[in-house]
Amino acid sequence: MCKAAIAGVKAIREVDPEARMVHIDPIVQVVAPRDRPDLVEAAHHETYVDTFLAWDILFGKEHPELGGSQRFSTL
Repeated sequence: MCKAAIAGVKAIREVDPEARMVHIDPIVQVVAPRDRPDLVEAAHHETYVDTFLAWDILFGKEHPELGGSQRFSTL
């Protein structure tokens, strides 16, 4: 999905270099099943760490090979 978002931003900016992008925060709450306490830490990690990895990819901090960049920021 990040790769598609990056491609979309690049395509839009080819037409309108001044276009502003708005990326929304994901709403994710992963909860381990009650009978799987071994999955509690993995669920917590997915909710509070992996969920926001997309921002780091879009802004080029993680997986820069996908083409993310600070210029994709809405600031």
